[in-house]
Amino acid sequence: ARTAPASPYFEAVMRRVAQVLGNAGLRLGELSFEDLEPRFKDIESTYGPNNDLSALLQQSAGRDSTALNLFFVDRLYAGDSRGAPPAEPIIGLSQAPGPPLTHGTVHSGVVVSTWSTLDIPEGERWPNALAHTIAHETGHHLGLAHTTEFDGVNHDRLQDTPDGDRRNLMHADPDPEAGDLSPWQARILLGSMWVRHPD
Repeated sequence: ARTAPASPYFEAVMRRVAQVLGNAGLRLGELSFEDLEPRFKDIESTYGPNNDLSALLQQSAGRDSTALNLFFVDRLYAGDSRGAPPAEPIIGLSQAPGPPLTHGTVHSGVVVSTWSTLDIPEGERWPNALAHTIAHETGHHLGLAHTTEFDGVNHDRLQDTPDGDRRNLMHADPDPEAGDLSPWQARILLGSMWVRHPD
């Protein structure tokens, strides 16, 4: 929390997040930073009783802000890495859609893993990789579904999101060089209660 605001890499990441979400007319508000307890470095279970993910998201309890909660962890596993077979590492997860303007629940936030982007030399890091994970999972939290799933069969219900278009931010495997959002996707994002509208 102390060093993140002054990090050139993190600044580049958030600048790219702002650029991508700006495609829908969104603008980032004020950012604030807090450190997590060391026990949340690795999220080893995402379902079942007393799972790590739920415990992490409930750490937002007591906040009086109307800002969305974004949690950075080292590793994030889909399932339970303590069981058998081992869980698969993933890069991000949103308990979507997020409960409107509510903190402290098992759905209150977006979680992003940094292992795939920070475990390489600093000079070789690509801000777009982490930025697009943040923007994509935020899209889920604000109400968007995948335009095209990994199976290539299931799609969202919006008529203006072409099937199989990896340029769209909400494709299951989006192109980090693009970040397109359709007019209907923008309408859903702008309609979220997490989004403030000027008087």
